[in-house]
Amino acid sequence: MSKSLTTLISDVQALLLDDGTRFSTATVTAAVRSALKEFNQAAPIHAGTLVDTVAKQYEYALNTVDFVSLIDVEDVLLQGTDTARDINISLPYDYYFEDAAPFIRLREPQSAGRFLIVRFSIPYTVSGLESATESTLFAFYDDILIDGACFWSAQIRSAGRIETINLNQSVAENWLDVRRFYRQAFDHGLALAAGRKPPVSEPSTAAWNDNYHTWDQ
Repeated sequence: MSKSLTTLISDVQALLLDDGTRFSTATVTAAVRSALKEFNQAAPIHAGTLVDTVAKQYEYALNTVDFVSLIDVEDVLLQGTDTARDINISLPYDYYFEDAAPFIRLREPQSAGRFLIVRFSIPYTVSGLESATESTLFAFYDDILIDGACFWSAQIRSAGRIETINLNQSVAENWLDVRRFYRQAFDHGLALAAGRKPPVSEPSTAAWNDNYHTWDQ
């Protein structure tokens, strides 16, 4: 089970050897928010759902609960019906927003009684952050998020020291080292997470000059 915001705050404070004096709950919460934003930009959840086709309809509103926190539409396919091969056909489409709601527009309408496979990306959530009630990150990724939160906590701490009278000039340099260490760890983790392959449509193996090419599509 992935960690909640409360647990993440405790872990960040422990790594930074703090009892909440330098890195308050509010500071670490802001840091977790920034780290999660970066994680979701690099490696969001790749999801998919079925949408019923409507005869002669070009535009489909993506207004179900699946798309509430939609980041991007990655592919639209016509679900295969051939039991022997079951090939899903990737369809040309346009993706846009209207009145703050996402839509897809097919280049060619489909017949009724079929299904569109809409593949899309949505963000991970952390329980307790932004009213989320569930942590959807894999437990394996918690440490990556913690590295990012440590970096952002140090970044926020550094920014807060800019206009403060500082009798020890090495403090700023020490924070620079902390930020650099956690930034490198976070970037490495992001690269690892972003390397996960999203789903792709299955290409047709029929030759272009085959007499039966696309006869069942």
